[in-house]
Amino acid sequence: MDNHTKEQRRKNMQAVKNKDSQIEIILRKELWKRGLRYRKNVKKVYGIEIVEEAIIAAKENAKLNDVENAEFIAGDVEKVFDRLLENK
Repeated sequence: MDNHTKEQRRKNMQAVKNKDSQIEIILRKELWKRGLRYRKNVKKVYGIEIVEEAIIAAKENAKLNDVENAEFIAGDVEKVFDRLLENK
């Protein structure tokens, strides 16, 4: 469990000077191989899952980790994705 305050976590992350370090590259490649897709430096991220309990867990996890740019949507990914594209 992360016991840092939001401000402590922000200071810690700002202290990291390296970008695209070897460990970051290894981690990104491994995540990609496992089918986990993500984007760096985006304004908003969508999580779509057909299982409602997974959405509830994702929202709780995002809150615990101070993730403020994610929206989690329960439903069939094709239908939700089409709806998101229509509203863009």
